[in-house]
Amino acid sequence: PGNYAGRSIDSTSELVLCLDGKGECIGCAGVEVDKIKKMDGYDTTFTAPLMSNLAISRSYRRKGLAESLVKATELIAQKEWGYDDVYLYVEKRNAPAVKL
Repeated sequence: PGNYAGRSIDSTSELVLCLDGKGECIGCAGVEVDKIKKMDGYDTTFTAPLMSNLAISRSYRRKGLAESLVKATELIAQKEWGYDDVYLYVEKRNAPAVKL
């Protein structure tokens, strides 16, 4: 646990790592409780876990590792923080991430 990206509202944040057999980092995902703007046309926000910076090393892509990192962050948010949902920050142009 730590102050991931220095933005967490209630100090609830994690950086989840995916390591290969040699202990080298091949992927990561950050998740923190943050204010999220609703996309309903109104200027309202709500507080929930927000996942960002999901990344997998090029040579390890298309093997289900990103999905595993998403599931790991969901478990942290549900089991440790008591949230039912986790939101993923994705740029529109990133089609593979949008599918997650």
